[in-house]
Amino acid sequence: MRRGVGFLIAARQLEYSTRELLYNALLFISITLWNLREIKMATTSPSEIDQEFHEWKLKHNKVYSTPEEEARRKVLWLASREKVLAHNKLADQGVHTWWMGMNQFSDMDSANGEVPCGCMAPRNQDKKCGKSHGDC
Repeated sequence: MRRGVGFLIAARQLEYSTRELLYNALLFISITLWNLREIKMATTSPSEIDQEFHEWKLKHNKVYSTPEEEARRKVLWLASREKVLAHNKLADQGVHTWWMGMNQFSDMDSANGEVPCGCMAPRNQDKKCGKSHGDC
C-alpha cells in the first residue's frame, strides 16, 4: 500500500514539475517577445516610419491634395501612432484589457470635427450629441 501511495505522490510531483516547466518556458518566451517588440519600437528609424506611413496610406487609399496637407496629416498620424503604442504597451503590462490599432481615421483631427463620433441624435429632434468635436 505504501509503495503505491509513494508512486502516486511522485507521479503528481512530476506532473506539477512538467506544468511548472511549461509555464516558465511560456513566460520566458513571452517576456523575450515583449522585449524584442520594445527594442523594435525604440529603434524605429525615420525612414521606417516614412515607410509605415506610406503603407498605411496605400491600405486606406489616402491621397492628399498638396505636400502641405500630407505633412499636416502625417503629424496627426504620428500622434495617433504614439497614442496607440503607449496604450498597447500598458495593455501588454495588464493595465488595460484591450489593445488599440491604427485605422482610416488615424490622420484626422478629432478636435476639428473631422473624425465621426458615432453618436446619434434622438429621433425627431435636431440636437447635437453635446461633444466638443463636432456635429453628429
